[in-house]
Amino acid sequence: MTGVIEDYANNENPNVGFEHLSKAMTDDYHTYKQDAINLEYDSSDSAMTEEDFKKKWQGKYNTELVGNGGYLISAQDNGKVEVTKCNFIKHLDQEASL
Repeated sequence: MTGVIEDYANNENPNVGFEHLSKAMTDDYHTYKQDAINLEYDSSDSAMTEEDFKKKWQGKYNTELVGNGGYLISAQDNGKVEVTKCNFIKHLDQEASL
């Protein structure tokens, strides 16, 4: 997992890095994080409201943490990122961790 995070953060092509990162997430978690990003940055009339977001995800993820950081960002603002340790909160099997 550390290699996936470093690839995402340090990849010269952010789209390629994000594609690799997305493959390391479950589909639900990827959708949750996309919804969270859109909640913060999408100001269009069709944007999801905070209430809708909480209704959709509150049973599966801690929606109180949205907007408080914690999502991986690219190295464009940080220089080279090196991950020294990765502790899984819950290990599901060889193919999926959360």
